Amino acid sequence: MAEGRDAEGAMPEYLKWLQDRVHFDQPCTNYWLDGQTIEQVLAASEMLGAILEHGHQVAIRKLSPSQTEEATNIGFLIYREGTNAIEEAMDIIRQTSPATAVQAGPLTYYGKLFDWLDRWSNAIDPGPIRDILRDHIVKH
Repeated sequence: MAEGRDAEGAMPEYLKWLQDRVHFDQPCTNYWLDGQTIEQVLAASEMLGAILEHGHQVAIRKLSPSQTEEATNIGFLIYREGTNAIEEAMDIIRQTSPATAVQAGPLTYYGKLFDWLDRWSNAIDPGPIRDILRDHIVKH
């Protein structure tokens, strides 16, 4: 039987939050996150971080475990700050889009984020990120 070993480096912030949330070690301190399911927070964090780190057409399932962890943590550090921080991240995603045509649509501007929210998250409610993206698209 293989022996377990401790992971190297500091624990990512999203794992600290998850540990506290699951074990109720900390009192409610972030009402934005506490109003969402664990799955909603982690999925949105992973998606935001993956796009910011690896581009609009990132294939999340093809990332290595360490790349996924890093992307999730990057996204979480943004997502936990709430709507304004998420909108700023969406500004960056939109600005770094490869879209050049005037008539380019949301899929081109927001890449996998739009695709995930439009097609793949219908079975499970993605939480408030869907409305934030919808408002961002309308605004721009």
